[in-house]
Amino acid sequence: MSNDIAADELTDEAPEEAARLAAECQAPACAPEAEDEDAYAARPLPHVAPAALLEGLARLWDYPESGDSVSAELARMRQDMALARYEDALCGLEDAFRAYEKSTETVVGAHLSQLDYTRLFIGSFKMYAPPYASYYLDGADQIFGPTAVAVEDLYAQFGLEIKSDEHDMPDHIRYLLVFMSLLARAFEQTGSRDMALAYEDFKQEFLDSWSAEFSEKVHTYTEYAFYPALVDFTLASV
Repeated sequence: MSNDIAADELTDEAPEEAARLAAECQAPACAPEAEDEDAYAARPLPHVAPAALLEGLARLWDYPESGDSVSAELARMRQDMALARYEDALCGLEDAFRAYEKSTETVVGAHLSQLDYTRLFIGSFKMYAPPYASYYLDGADQIFGPTAVAVEDLYAQFGLEIKSDEHDMPDHIRYLLVFMSLLARAFEQTGSRDMALAYEDFKQEFLDSWSAEFSEKVHTYTEYAFYPALVDFTLASV
């Protein structure tokens, strides 16, 4: 995302993109339509998660190309000084990921995390924990429903589009986190209150509104520790 940059290319492009986002998002343009200017101006500055954390989480919510790739990302995040306050939680995620190696389940030609991810978030016959906002918000267990269209339209308003070689729908949790990371990076680079409020509004509408049900499904439908730990950490930290 971000014109044609994907989540794993976000870090290098973020500062320039952040400045552009801040320039284009000014009050009351970023305020909800039903909120008047006085109410918008009176809103307190919300918590905004570090952009580096959101970028890393987005990568962890992608399909694990290998066990080594997940371990490397967790190690990179743990060594990032900007994420020092999350060191204990990241160490916990590393421990949870290593538990795959202790399983007696046999997997041929794949890492067990790939099988776990597929069971939960892709599915051969059933997707046990759909990672899409539409599924929870649009009724009738829709995938690519009105919420996905609304999210994609919002990306477009910021001049962003998902790369053609990306395979997930726009309301997948990892894309939501990528977009939130761009807003967070803009806030970090500029101090723009509008960016912080845009981040909070987007999070409340498109992540908080379905995260509890998603988390329950992740905890229910896997016997392994990693993705329950990841969803807990994600929702507690963003």
